[in-house]
Parts: sequence; C-alpha cells; structure tokens
Amino acid sequence: MSNSLDRVVRAITFANPDRVPIYEQTIFSEVSSELLGRTVETGGGSLHFNEVVAYSHGEAAHKEYVYQMLDDCISLYKELDLDIIRMPWRVSKKPAERIDDYTFRFIDDVSKIWSTYRYNPDSRGFNKIDSSETIEGEQAIERIVSAMEDSFVDAADNDEYHEHDYLFRPFRGVKAIAMAAGGLMIPIEPEYLMLLHTNPELIERLLDVQVKNGKREMQMAADLGATILSAGGDMADNTGPIYSPEMYRRFIAPRIKELTDYAHSLGLFYLYRTDGMTLPIAQELYIDSGIDILGEIDYQAGMRLGEIHEHAPRLCLWGNVDCGQVLSLGSVTDVREHTKRCIEEGYAKYEEGAGGHILGSSNSILHTVPAINLETMIKTGRDYTFH
Repeated sequence: MSNSLDRVVRAITFANPDRVPIYEQTIFSEVSSELLGRTVETGGGSLHFNEVVAYSHGEAAHKEYVYQMLDDCISLYKELDLDIIRMPWRVSKKPAERIDDYTFRFIDDVSKIWSTYRYNPDSRGFNKIDSSETIEGEQAIERIVSAMEDSFVDAADNDEYHEHDYLFRPFRGVKAIAMAAGGLMIPIEPEYLMLLHTNPELIERLLDVQVKNGKREMQMAADLGATILSAGGDMADNTGPIYSPEMYRRFIAPRIKELTDYAHSLGLFYLYRTDGMTLPIAQELYIDSGIDILGEIDYQAGMRLGEIHEHAPRLCLWGNVDCGQVLSLGSVTDVREHTKRCIEEGYAKYEEGAGGHILGSSNSILHTVPAINLETMIKTGRDYTFH
C-alpha cells in the first residue's frame, strides 16, 4: 500500500495511485473543533481575527498563539489522515490600532500604506473594509510596488520559515507537503483593474516583483521539503475571467510560465488555484502555462472535471466537491453521491494514461459544513476503488 506522499505523486504523474488522494487547503476552526471535541484554531476568518488579537497583545502573546495553532493543525491532520499537509491562510501582521472590538487598522512601516479590517462573527469573515488604495488609487499602489521592489527577506531566517518547519516536521517523507509560494495575481479590486488600461506598466512592475519574490518563496519551500506549491491566484468569477483573454496573455501567461519552469527546476509541482469559470482561457492556463495541478475547480461556477479533461487530459485536478451547497447544506447521501461523481469524472480517462484527480472541496471546509459531511467525503474517497 502506498503512503500519502507516493499516492499524491502518482496521481499528479498519472502513475496508478492505489486510491484517490485527499487534500483540504483550509478547514475552518469551527469544524475542526467539532471533530476534535475541543476548541482549536485551524483556519478561516476566526483564525485570522484571533491571530491579530493575539498580536495586539505583544510579540510573546502572538508567538504563544501561533505555536498553539500549529499544534492544533498537527492534531487535526493526524486525526483526519489527509494526504497533503498545508499551513492555513493567516493574517500574520501586527496591527497599528484596535478601533473597536472587531476592527483593526494596519500601517506598513515603509510605504505608510494603511488598511482597515473588520471581523463579522456571524459570517466568520475578517475582511478589508477600507484602505489607502481605495482612497488614493494609483498613488498608493505606486508606493506599494516601490516598497515591494526595495524589500528583501532572508527566507531561512524569519518566523515564517521556522513556523512552517514546525508544522511540516512530523509529516516529512510520509505526507505530501503543500506550501503557499510562487503565487501571481492582479488584485481584483477596481483600483487595480483600472490600471490595466490607464497604467499597464505599473501592473507589470507589480507582477514582476511577485515573480521575484515568488522565486525566493519557492526556494524556501524546497528547503522545507515541500512537494507542491500552492500558488496561482483568484482571477475569475462565475461568468469567466475578471480580465480579458488578451490581457491574460499579456500580463499573466509569460510570468506563470516563468514560475512553473522555476518550480520544475527545483523538483516541485505547481498548483494553480482560483475560483470561478476558467474555461475561456483553457489553452493558456491548462496547457501552455506548464502548471501541474489546477485547483479548487469551482462547482458553482459550472466547472466540471470531465470538461476540463477534454481540454487538458494530462492535467491533474484538485477539488470540485461543492463546499457552498452540497457540503454545507446537503445530506450525508448527497455528499457521498456528489463525491463519487467527482472521483469518477476525475479518473474517467485514467485508463488512457490521462486524467487524474486529488479529492477536495471547491475552496475550503467552511464553518457552515457539518463535521459529518467532511467525514463522509473523506470516507467515500478512501473507500472508492477505480481499478
């Protein structure tokens, strides 16, 4: 029987895994707490907010919070026995000001760019509600890009490196490790999208510095023993890409290829993750880019594994189990049947030496997902045989 690392590599390289691998990039803390029978911090907006609260109490309080969170994630991964391990998304920056119980302001020391975030305890969202970019537009973005161009971080000598090492250490050599590195995106706020027309050179500078920093991140991921780069970046909604195929080809396509080539030179697989409908740029994104895995696969946007494999039969796919409706609101039977459909579509072309699928939700295990539905998806994947 394969271990998780072997299983994942076989799925990506079309080499006959013993079963479908299973991966979730984020499991909200509320679901994890239900699974483990105690309050834990593993992901979602409440984690983002609580980490900032801890940081507001000082460096020592923040460090204590972070390592408790990492221990919680290790406990969760051991309980669920998923095939891929990943650090949850975080808001790991010190606030300049706490405005009220749920609202914080952040100010960058170099660029003086500020942003205000507010936590909604009902939706569990910790989201930006105002920023320098919103008020100043292009001038603020120019300062952001200039500060990014002038910055340098020694990847092996910072808290991020040591925190990832702590999380990954128990699983190296047994589990596949995914690390957020090498991402590339044009922020989808109006202030940035307008610059595609009014100042495209500034957008190109922004993307170029993302490539530069992304390569540093990739090297750190390789040093930490990662298998997969969790990269890409949201660039579509339910109707299609946010920007035109022509703009994708000009701004994104050559830089993604540069990043995937660099990833492969390090022996890493590149996972491009995005919400939304991406079929209008199938050739450019699925094939020409050199990505190894397309991730999330937004079911509610009309994305289907079989249709993607018609365009790109030699592309591994991850996700597509509907997190917004089926996992959140469906019955155990609904989840089981939906999961089976995903696996069958993902491996429909496998006997032809194509296809390939890593089972997971279409984004994350949201706080609205009953624990039994997550357990059902995982058990269905483990029990399903496609040989």
